[in-house]
Amino acid sequence: MSQPGSVYHSRQVSGHAKIALIGTQAIASSASTQVQVAFNTVLYDDYGFWDRYNDRFVIPPSMGGLYEIMIQCTFESDPSGTRRIVIESGTTTLSSIQINPNQSNQTRTNCIFNGIFAEGDEFHADVLQNSGVTLDIIGAPPGGREVTSMSILRVREM
Repeated sequence: MSQPGSVYHSRQVSGHAKIALIGTQAIASSASTQVQVAFNTVLYDDYGFWDRYNDRFVIPPSMGGLYEIMIQCTFESDPSGTRRIVIESGTTTLSSIQINPNQSNQTRTNCIFNGIFAEGDEFHADVLQNSGVTLDIIGAPPGGREVTSMSILRVREM
């Protein structure tokens, strides 16, 4: 999902657990309030990682290992403030990125984390913007390129 031009680009690695999700709804992100991203479309989920009731990933039994987590988020257009994506486990920040917005278009950014997770570990994605107004986090607009999405890949067993 980190490749420009195609949200559906994802490494299909034989024998490795993988999951991809798309947020197909707009989420109001109030100024300076961190919001957990909800995903309601599952493209694939090989081992049942996604806990749709709590909008988080949970590592299933016997699936510990080295994982790559990728999130792409698209914010509604507004030239003010900054945009931030956060990957968290519980209340611990694993990775984050903060950027200045595009001055005239929607702002799309990506955040990636590589780390070791054990059975029962959980993680989720949050976003934050401080434009001074409420902005939507774009779900899946026409054309499908600027979507908000998240994917994980188990790179290696541990």
